[in-house]
Amino acid sequence: FGASIFIRFGQRAVFLTLAGMSLIGQFMLVIVYTTLPKDVEQHDITPTSEVFSPVPETAVVTIWPGQSSSETTPLLPPSQQKKQRVRAARRRWGELKKMLGTPMLWRSVLVVAPAAMVKAALENILPLFADHKLKYDEYEVGLCFTLMAVSFLTTSLIIGVVWDYLDDMGQNWFVTLSMVFLGCISSILLLAYMYGGDCNLLIDDLFDATPDCAPYKHSVRFFYLCLVLFGIASAGCFTPAGYLIAEYVDSLNNPAVKDAANGIWNTLWEVGGCFGIALSGIPQARNWVQEQVLMTSIGMVIIICAFTFFWVSILATDDEEATLGCCMTDKKRARERNGSVPESPMAGDLTPNLSGPDSD
Repeated sequence: FGASIFIRFGQRAVFLTLAGMSLIGQFMLVIVYTTLPKDVEQHDITPTSEVFSPVPETAVVTIWPGQSSSETTPLLPPSQQKKQRVRAARRRWGELKKMLGTPMLWRSVLVVAPAAMVKAALENILPLFADHKLKYDEYEVGLCFTLMAVSFLTTSLIIGVVWDYLDDMGQNWFVTLSMVFLGCISSILLLAYMYGGDCNLLIDDLFDATPDCAPYKHSVRFFYLCLVLFGIASAGCFTPAGYLIAEYVDSLNNPAVKDAANGIWNTLWEVGGCFGIALSGIPQARNWVQEQVLMTSIGMVIIICAFTFFWVSILATDDEEATLGCCMTDKKRARERNGSVPESPMAGDLTPNLSGPDSD
């Protein structure tokens, strides 16, 4: 859409369109803000003598050293309060170290950070590659990104439907294969345009950065197909990564630890993207060989991360079973063999099954 405006009306129209869309977005945010539910106001209610007995005037108020008479009387002296603060800080630090050591957090990071690196690198290399290799104009470059975006969104919707139907091992295999697939596609994407051509893939480019390949020899369909496959593989990594981190955050009880886990995950996601942008600046703008070597190297990195993710996921499953009780399934089976009713979700059910087959 933006490329079409640029080709037809020029650069000024593009910025005017962006400004108009920004104003529309701000207006929609105002509508959302005004429609948000308001907090119930707390009204001061004077308690009656039946439910509240005021402090007698003869009550003794203790004022500790260093405390003014206008301050509320503490329950503990300042020394005890300091010890409590130290113990609370140690407890929070222990919770943070426990969170940083859990495999459930790092397996989601192992998915989103490398995938963000690959995606960011390709998004910076693709316009340059399409310009000096394929001689694409702005509209055709925009079409490449459109194909990736549509395939990404469609695949994300499908994953959202089928994700809950997969067990833990099925989810691990799905994410691992998606990461391997993304690494393979990113390695061959820049080669796809030469399918069916008569140019030497690498030898010519070693001596000439822009060899003369006839445009009609380029396989446009195969190149577009690889772009669609790249969007599918990217969705197979980013969408499950969000589900994995959400599953871990929901298992936490402390709101502060939840915020910390979410912050670490989002930060490392951005770090992966920034690292990919930095790596995409290494190849020369018109050197196809350097761009291909970079994408192949990044593809190998994400494939290594895929197998690392599978190993960490196994550790995360063991850690989760150890936390929740690894013998719960065996105990449940034992109860079923002994004729007891299934376990209640509210509390442990130890009531014998009086309606079992042996009760007759």
